Amino acid sequence: MTAAGAALAVIPRAATAAVDDPVAPAASSQLSLAEQLIAPLRVGSELGSWRLHSMTDVRTGAITVSLSDEKGQTYPIDLCLRDDAPGAAVPPARTTFFDVFAANGGKGDTPTLEQHGLAAMALAEVIRSNEHHVTVGGVMTQQDRIRTFGDRVVSGP
Repeated sequence: MTAAGAALAVIPRAATAAVDDPVAPAASSQLSLAEQLIAPLRVGSELGSWRLHSMTDVRTGAITVSLSDEKGQTYPIDLCLRDDAPGAAVPPARTTFFDVFAANGGKGDTPTLEQHGLAAMALAEVIRSNEHHVTVGGVMTQQDRIRTFGDRVVSGP
């Protein structure tokens, strides 16, 4: 099975329901735009073997979703604007509008742990179901974030 296939296999039924049934306007009006982007996931939701620990609205040009593994260890995933420019960092997962990075504190040269990459792929599947219905302002490409915010680009909520 490919890594993408493995990521799809771990998406829970509740999360895959969002693909066929985007967030209803009445329900989405109570959620922030960042929350609408990953709906039906919320803090405490399971995504395969991971649990959504926390998330931020847009800060320093990205939305950060923190997941925890079965051991309770948390790790951040940054949602940035998709960047197809030559030389741009290639994340473990992409959607039409977003790059989904496993934020491991490296500068693009630190390998992504397989489980973190699979979690990013699973999260991207949820984002794909919502991204055409939700516009989140202030999200930047990873290159623009680094250029604009430099050392202030931090990972984790």
